[in-house]
Amino acid sequence: MKKILIPCLFFSTFSFTQITINSTDFLTAGDSVLSSIGELNDVTNSHLITTGPNSNWNFSFLDPNYQVTDHNRLLNSPLESLTFGFLAPTQYQASYVTDLLENIPSSVSSLINNYVNIKITDYIRLTPDSLTIIGNGLTINGFSMPMAYSKIEKNYDFPIQYNNSTFSRGEGEVDVNPFYNAKYKVKKNHTSLVDGWGVITTPYGTFNALRIKHEVSRVDSFLVAIPNLPLTWIAIPTLTRQYEWWTNNEKAPILKISTIVIDGNEIISFVKYKDIVRDFSQSANLNELNKGQISVFPNPVYEDLNIVNDGTVKKIEVTDLQGKRVLSFENLNLNLNKIDISNLEKGSYIIQIETTNDKIIQKIEKM
Repeated sequence: MKKILIPCLFFSTFSFTQITINSTDFLTAGDSVLSSIGELNDVTNSHLITTGPNSNWNFSFLDPNYQVTDHNRLLNSPLESLTFGFLAPTQYQASYVTDLLENIPSSVSSLINNYVNIKITDYIRLTPDSLTIIGNGLTINGFSMPMAYSKIEKNYDFPIQYNNSTFSRGEGEVDVNPFYNAKYKVKKNHTSLVDGWGVITTPYGTFNALRIKHEVSRVDSFLVAIPNLPLTWIAIPTLTRQYEWWTNNEKAPILKISTIVIDGNEIISFVKYKDIVRDFSQSANLNELNKGQISVFPNPVYEDLNIVNDGTVKKIEVTDLQGKRVLSFENLNLNLNKIDISNLEKGSYIIQIETTNDKIIQKIEKM
């Protein structure tokens, strides 16, 4: 996969402010968010140690490997509606459904899927007071079976503030018979601590943030029919941690790093950060390209944006965060280019500048 590295412009001038996270800062039903999946080798355990008040987390070096769009869908089957719809008890009425993409341990999926195709989803209830996982959905060989937890797992209490902590248990069991000769049950202990506040920088930008550390001890157990063996329970215990950096109005963590603990060693398993659409077709790494003499100022900008370089500018393109082009300039043969962006609406944009020798992509703020 060809990758790019996007520099960030705001890290050195951003002010520290302690924030509060509320339910309105989370995704709701029908929402989607675009994220980049980072290279595991870019992050080490030392990056997870820094925390506390007035923290300065610099992850501007993250390199996107590929991108995913997370969707929160509505209930879409009769069984789901019966279990988690408006006729269910209030505490079991789901706000949305999401795939268990990054939390199901790979040891579970790799072992079980050798014998049967299994997919797990989460049923989420979001209220002004909390976000809870009220059950799992188990799909085996195309057949879906929702499972309401007998003990509801609480992921967040609102408002989220520095030094807040929570503990909860989640338990549930589902029998897929007679559609498939299998059962599934899960037991989880979930602790979380808001252990830091400060400023975080990623390729997406710089933000005031709270850091939340989750630790989940879980046992996934499957009773499945394995060829040439009697019906057998397979129990797989795992200990995972998730480090999340949240800010206001972004609907998802700015950065999430997942780890798994094996024999006391914490191993990074997943790096995911909110992002804009990236172009992976470029053959060059922009970290190298940005060593050229190209400067963009002022930033934030009100009207005129100055672009200074030591060569000939071939092309300038400005897009919104969804990748839609809003301005384009070609065949520019000047060392100093001043472009008027006063007609653009206030917000964040991406500017791509290509010269005879260099190319950069930077995020700008239109005031």
